[in-house]
Amino acid sequence: MPHFFLLVILMGTVLQVNAQQPKLVSILEVPGKFEYAHSQEKGISVLPSGRYISPAGEMIRITHDPLEMHDTRIFDVNKAMKKYKTTIDWNKIIKGPEMDKLEDMRADHYRQQKQAIIRK
Repeated sequence: MPHFFLLVILMGTVLQVNAQQPKLVSILEVPGKFEYAHSQEKGISVLPSGRYISPAGEMIRITHDPLEMHDTRIFDVNKAMKKYKTTIDWNKIIKGPEMDKLEDMRADHYRQQKQAIIRK
């Protein structure tokens, strides 16, 4: 009988020690988790999300800026604007918006300051 109690206590201790050990859990993660995003023309590239990609055919390099390369195979701006019955003036877009003149900005600032003082 004393051996039975000793056996029960020993088994309880072994089970308790096994229960405290961390269990291995399999978590699905992206393969390039610890790599910086980069692009290679031939070979494996890493996306910012950590996924790997490789070219599956002929690679055609395009730019992200439509002003540098107007390729109608990708997007035809004039065709898209046809339903609005207008076109895009690329020269205006390249030129950009007119900048404010410093003197006008300064005069407007002082005018607003005077109006704020009068209202107080």
